[in-house]
Amino acid sequence: MNQETLNQFVAQMTKLLEGGTAFAVKEVPAVCQEVLRYYFWYDVLAVALSATFAIALCVLTKVWADKARDNDGEKVVAVVIAACIGIGPITGICVNGLDLIKLTIAPRLYLLEYFAGLVK
Repeated sequence: MNQETLNQFVAQMTKLLEGGTAFAVKEVPAVCQEVLRYYFWYDVLAVALSATFAIALCVLTKVWADKARDNDGEKVVAVVIAACIGIGPITGICVNGLDLIKLTIAPRLYLLEYFAGLVK
């Protein structure tokens, strides 16, 4: 490869990189909006599913406890099992609910934390 060909190659690569950088800078706001929108709806869905599961668990526990009217031991077992299983949906509601609040009140903070997590 001679020097002229190498210089042309470097010039072409520099031009391509400048064009790519301009495109990336232009698209940053759209990407940020898409990230926020995605995580907002992800957390809404997670809270809704967790709440649905928690309500279904409460109803099933009530039905099980009503069927076990005569047997106090079965009532205790029903409540203990419901409490153990119920920790998951309640945790899901709390964690995703806090993310929803953060996304709604402080979207820039959420983006900073999100992009900082990508860098690590």
